[in-house]
Formats: sequence, C-alpha cells, structure tokens
Amino acid sequence: FGAEDELDDDEASVADSVLKASGVADTGGKHFDGWRPRYRFPCSSVTVESQHKNSVFLLFQVEEVKQERELIFDTAEDAKQFCVKLDEEREKENTRSKARLQSTLGDIRLDPYERLSLLFEIVSGWDLPIGDLKTS
Repeated sequence: FGAEDELDDDEASVADSVLKASGVADTGGKHFDGWRPRYRFPCSSVTVESQHKNSVFLLFQVEEVKQERELIFDTAEDAKQFCVKLDEEREKENTRSKARLQSTLGDIRLDPYERLSLLFEIVSGWDLPIGDLKTS
C-alpha cells in the first residue's frame, strides 16, 4: 500500500518535470485494456535512430528536450512491425494536421510557401467600473 503510493508520487513528479520542461501533454487520451498512457508525444517528435535485432532505438525531441530510448521487443519481426506502424501513424498525423488547417482556414487559400501569422490578445481585468451611461 505505502510503496504503491510512493511510486505514484514519483511518477507524478517525473511527469510534472517533463511537462514543465517540454510542454508535452500527458492528460486526456484513452485507456486501452487497463493501460494508461504515461506520456503523449506527437509522432513527428519521434525518430527511429536504428533497429538492431529485436531492439529499436528512438530519439524523442520536443522543443529543447531530447531523450533517447531503447525499446526491446520479443522478436525482431515485432520490432520491424513497430517501425512500420510508427511510419504509418506519422503519415496519418500529417494528413490530419493538414485537414485540420484547411478546415480552420475555410475559404482562405495560402500559397505553398506562404507564412501565416496569428495574433493572440490576452486580456483580463478585475473590479472594473460599470461602462454603461445609465449606471456609471
């Protein structure tokens, strides 16, 4: 009981430090057969550095944060299938992001190399006086 709580606290502190450093989201998502995702990265931030036998060496790069990981599979075929699946998911992610952009732009058409600049104005205020003529 106590050791499990310690592990949860440790996981939370590691997750918090990664989130603060990289802006990577680990909330939301789905639960799969009782598995809960610990971290979520866009596929574009994951690079397969190499595959040797049943090991796959990955590089995760999100902003300035870089981490290398070795994934060990039961068989070399499983490792190869993982790499193929990662490539497929990367292509799907790219297609979805293009579709999302076109949906957001609506009828606006951009040239292939045209840059889009967005302006965000963040405004807040407290205890402001009433602004209509009858009550002020």
